[in-house]
Amino acid sequence: MVLCDPDPERSAALAAGRIPDPNEPLLEERVMAAHGRGLLRLGTDISEATRDAQVVVIFTKLGNGADGPDYGPLDEVVRAVGAGLSKGTLICFETLVGLGDVRKRFVPELQRASGLRVGEDFHVAMSPPRYTAGHVFADIVRFPKVYGAWNEKSSEVATEFYRDVADTILTQVPNLETAEFVGLVERANRELSAAFTHELAAHTPALDIDLELVLYLTNTQPFFPVHGAGMQGIGDEVRVCATLLGRATESRLLAAAQSANNAVGELMIERLEAKMGPLKGLAIEVFLPEPSADPLPSRLRDFLNSLEHRDSKISTQIRPNEDAPIGTPRPEIRALVIARDDLSWHRIDVAEYPNCEVLVDLSNSLRRRAVEAAGWSYLGLGV
Repeated sequence: MVLCDPDPERSAALAAGRIPDPNEPLLEERVMAAHGRGLLRLGTDISEATRDAQVVVIFTKLGNGADGPDYGPLDEVVRAVGAGLSKGTLICFETLVGLGDVRKRFVPELQRASGLRVGEDFHVAMSPPRYTAGHVFADIVRFPKVYGAWNEKSSEVATEFYRDVADTILTQVPNLETAEFVGLVERANRELSAAFTHELAAHTPALDIDLELVLYLTNTQPFFPVHGAGMQGIGDEVRVCATLLGRATESRLLAAAQSANNAVGELMIERLEAKMGPLKGLAIEVFLPEPSADPLPSRLRDFLNSLEHRDSKISTQIRPNEDAPIGTPRPEIRALVIARDDLSWHRIDVAEYPNCEVLVDLSNSLRRRAVEAAGWSYLGLGV
């Protein structure tokens, strides 16, 4: 197997034994084990790797651009695959794309670049990723493998491949579009569920209701689960899928959900202003998620941009070290913003921020009582 990443920095990291996303359980040991046994080679030339491949699996994600989904990186990969495509090769799209994209956008480019005919000279299948970051190796065996194919022959080739590599139930759907739709619906459902929670979060503080308590109690009844509040569950992949599904269905509900989720950051800034007054010149430290292969989520970037537009003095911290001694006191910091969901309260050095007054928790991941016991005000979503 050849693992190709067109990003030279990530490829160099892999070649040196460093995993671009160290937070994914089992990823490092499995990649290094395959590499050590000679089962995995690394490369950056996608066309060259495609020439000798019987199966090409495309994982490249759509980005989230200023005007909607960004197809640029995925289009480049498809062109490179087409340039190296040989007869008999199976192309599996295992990424989230718009309805009809494989048939109408990517297959024509593969045919143009290769001079080959789909369904006869090469084969195409679509299988949406059904795993969640941080749980990939558990999810790929827990959930059925859903896939659709170009025609009957492509279906036969794809089924043979997935029988060999997928350690889970195979579920073939009638066509490429149904497989695409499954992926869009699964992700867009998160956008809808989160929007309901965030609409509640806009009102519960004024009603003197602790939304986190309500959600906890509601979810003790397993048949009507409610999405927790926070930005972490509605990253760019969810946002892109909601946009694509909305375009395909003209769903007013999805449009309203996106508006509700897009407003979360501004809502929290307005609550911070109500507590602290004008934010101009206010020193705010933001604890960002740990670096990964993906860029900073666009909704979090929007939140940071809104703070900057208010002329706040923003500093950022990626990961406080729980074993390190207390750092130099930062008396200038008046507010902390927690923009990650994996940070424990004991990993924040209260003594480092002697004049901090407010902690803003964008993921509702910390305990309100612990924060308030330190003498700080706590602002969470709906709390």
